[in-house]
Amino acid sequence: MSSDKMPPEAELNEMFEALLENLGMAGNKQMLSMPSANKWTMIQQNKMKKAGDKNKTKNVKKKPQFWVEKLKAEPEQSLSELQVYLKGESIDWLKQFGKLGGIKVLIKLLDKKQKEETKESRKLQGEIIKCLANIMNNKVGSELVMRTPNGVNVMMASITIKYTSRVKNTLLKLLTVICHLPPDGHKMVMTAIDKLSRSKKDKPRFLPILDSLKKADKMDAKVGHMALINAITNVPLDLDLRVNLRKELFDIGFKDILSNLRKIKYEDSPDLDTQVKIFDDEDEGDSEELAKRYSHLDSDINLDDSKSVYEALSKLTKEHGLKSYFHQLLKDLIGLQLGKESANERLILAEQLVRQIAFQDKLQEGNCVVVIGDLLAAVKSELKDILPLKLRIE
Repeated sequence: MSSDKMPPEAELNEMFEALLENLGMAGNKQMLSMPSANKWTMIQQNKMKKAGDKNKTKNVKKKPQFWVEKLKAEPEQSLSELQVYLKGESIDWLKQFGKLGGIKVLIKLLDKKQKEETKESRKLQGEIIKCLANIMNNKVGSELVMRTPNGVNVMMASITIKYTSRVKNTLLKLLTVICHLPPDGHKMVMTAIDKLSRSKKDKPRFLPILDSLKKADKMDAKVGHMALINAITNVPLDLDLRVNLRKELFDIGFKDILSNLRKIKYEDSPDLDTQVKIFDDEDEGDSEELAKRYSHLDSDINLDDSKSVYEALSKLTKEHGLKSYFHQLLKDLIGLQLGKESANERLILAEQLVRQIAFQDKLQEGNCVVVIGDLLAAVKSELKDILPLKLRIE
């Protein structure tokens, strides 16, 4: 052991926190509460390990460069060993592995093997998915995979392939993790779902996920599918989007699937019961919130029918002496040359602006702030995600 003198406590704690972060254990309360002497011992051991690694030529195998080159040269012979090796590597190692293109090689190999419909190919795909899982064992690794070009698209395409229940559940967990990653993990998953739909000749975009759920014969795979569906439908902050996403699922038979899942006894799978309950609770909560928006209206107004909404609004504005403003608003909207991207964006911007004005309680208190810049930044996302969704539903 090195004879270096232990530094003051504040400096020691700073060094120890840096060590834990590099080991992927940042914020571990149990480790942080260790006695100072034990912390110093771990720091010294890590220092000696790094020094020893540099002096041993056999440790060239531990370098990210070695594995990237091996994956490129003989991928099929490397995956099993790499999968085990990835479990013990530090954050810095993973960052370097990603920077050198290692994750990109894994994604490209997964994409290639998806096109080979053989038992051996599926086995190799399983090895790749396990490698990705070990990389994504922490936030840094998850973000590295998410930011790899075409990574989320290829992983989503894997949902249509018949893997073992264990591999399929691992894949579902990875997609669920990405869905929760800010700021745009959910958007990337939705983009991947849309791309998969186009490859399937524009069938309903959630159909591959529901088909995979129907075929799941193990409880853990059923749980994994439900966890992904919950992430897809619950992560968005926009109430209307959450409601519309669930409606898309219901329109292609998800209510029947849910009904069958509810028949499974709690003791057979408490985790599945939890996921189904999460879906039901969120759906009920959003329905109640949506209903509150329009609780002041007559019950005979059909909010899902454009003609009914128009007639109700026309009547209300006339009763309150606002008909001219309503007419002018409609004239302004119809003046947009819809079909052009810029006009489509303006319509979405107008809808978002009206929504913020209509449903911000603080407006009545004189404290409402509508940030146009934020709305403009979201328009392109809305154009790609919400507008096609609403068109499909209508």
